Amino acid sequence: MIKKTVDIAAQNGFQYVNIHPGCAARVAIDFETTRMELQSGPIPFRDAIPRFVQHARTLHEYAAGRGIVFTVETVPSRVVIGWYDEKARNDPKKIMNVYELPIEAIEAAAQAELWIANDFNHTAAIPDKDRTRIWRHLR
Repeated sequence: MIKKTVDIAAQNGFQYVNIHPGCAARVAIDFETTRMELQSGPIPFRDAIPRFVQHARTLHEYAAGRGIVFTVETVPSRVVIGWYDEKARNDPKKIMNVYELPIEAIEAAAQAELWIANDFNHTAAIPDKDRTRIWRHLR
């Protein structure tokens, strides 16, 4: 699906395609209801992160071959059922764990020389016991 998105971007003279790094579990997304549903249990992050980087590298090369910049966006570590509803974002019953890849996935992508789209609000929302580690990414 992302390769098709890259093709559409190239056909229309767009500059870039941006993705979220994804999850360590298979997840279905319903954009009409803004709900996500787990379709499988997660694999360990130690396995998921290298897979993500490998696939992101493949997509990066595919995009580059078509004159498109491929970026990976920083995202918060939890999704919210009804993500466009401001009240839902503060309701713990609407926050769900779909095993989003942690900040280490973004760090691994950057080390692999992939382009990172640093969404400052998303980066600041990533929980970490060591907040200085997160703020380092905002500089």
